Amino acid sequence: MKWQGVYEKAYKWAKEEINDSPGIALGFHSVVDGLINVKENEFEKIADLRSYVQDEPPISIKTPEDFLKGFAYSFSKGKALQIMIESENVYKWIKENFGFGQIRLGGTSANMAVALSKFGFKDVLIYIYPLSKDLVELFPESDNLKTIDSDGNIVHPKHAWNEEGIKAVHWIFEFKKGQKISGIECPRDNRFIASWNPVNSKLKISESFKINFPKYIDRYRKFIIAGFHIMREVYPDGETVDKRFDELVSFVKEIKEKGISIHAEMASIRYPKVRKNIVERIFPLIDSSGMNEVELSWIAKDLGFYSEELERSNPIKVYEFLKFLLKETGIKRIHYHTLGYYIVVSNDENKEKELMKLSTAALAAAYRAKFAVSPNIDDLESVMKIPISDTGKKAAETLKSTDAIVLPTKVVEKPKLTVGLGDTISSIAFCL
Repeated sequence: MKWQGVYEKAYKWAKEEINDSPGIALGFHSVVDGLINVKENEFEKIADLRSYVQDEPPISIKTPEDFLKGFAYSFSKGKALQIMIESENVYKWIKENFGFGQIRLGGTSANMAVALSKFGFKDVLIYIYPLSKDLVELFPESDNLKTIDSDGNIVHPKHAWNEEGIKAVHWIFEFKKGQKISGIECPRDNRFIASWNPVNSKLKISESFKINFPKYIDRYRKFIIAGFHIMREVYPDGETVDKRFDELVSFVKEIKEKGISIHAEMASIRYPKVRKNIVERIFPLIDSSGMNEVELSWIAKDLGFYSEELERSNPIKVYEFLKFLLKETGIKRIHYHTLGYYIVVSNDENKEKELMKLSTAALAAAYRAKFAVSPNIDDLESVMKIPISDTGKKAAETLKSTDAIVLPTKVVEKPKLTVGLGDTISSIAFCL
């Protein structure tokens, strides 16, 4: 297949398609991000990183050593990883050693909402909790970006705040291929995220949103759920994750009955019971999910299907496990993304349309990687000439006799930013 022609066709298709796009709602995770571009000497002053390299990262961060083990795992393997901080002392330790870095808007839901509104979707509604001034003022000025305030009105996020202060921060440590720390060389551009978020780790759905969103539900035909990775198995007050999912499942069922199409975005979900609830209780109810190679491999481990070939993104192993998930859970579509290519397995027979959606999303991700900002749809022409991955072409050739939709992607050689790429990829492909 002539992949460059696919991309050119997709760009023209998307410019027409977006004019008919439905309203999109997103929850339940927006946060203040602290972006830190890793400097070798900063870490070497703190510790010899070689002492913290191990085969598996910690489940959570309770000590400075846990933080260093998580970072060492992510850096040494070049793998994206996010781990929650469960100790206020560690939160203070990171702040003292690294500061807040470059403050910016973050969180899966927020990243997606900004990407969709900037891209040109007409009506994007983002759930925000808590409605803190320090958080909502990080949202861009976009007429098509809204939230529901505590009085039940649809307004721009900047007009919705009812309290002040930074309630949570997610540190993003961006590192580059070829960087060396304590003699360890990083094999791939990526990031490690250490997240302090006690205020929203329950993925609480506010009473105002539960009461008022149904009033506007006819405006929104798609809903994206994200933020599972910040949940715990047991909370300080004794509440369990099973109980927290009772509320999420109830909400999903309610909006599903109204005809809304639902996508759940995976992330670095470290707790097995959280993943178990998603696969067993959320997947059977929804239409779509997005995940990368690390996230897929953890689910495979849970279900006894893990292999190193799967974690290495072997296309055949990935395809086989995706098909298994589709059959076992009842979910209708899974979008897998890794460096160089995407794979979609789906019950939808319209493969041509799926390929157009994936190609558009790949162009948007390439633009974000190259320029460190989300594109509007007209910006996509500027990345059309970026080379298409040879690894991706081989994956497409390997799976050409299957029913998988495979897209070799355009890969930016030296990305300015890696955080938010998966959010851009999944959200645009689902919402077109």
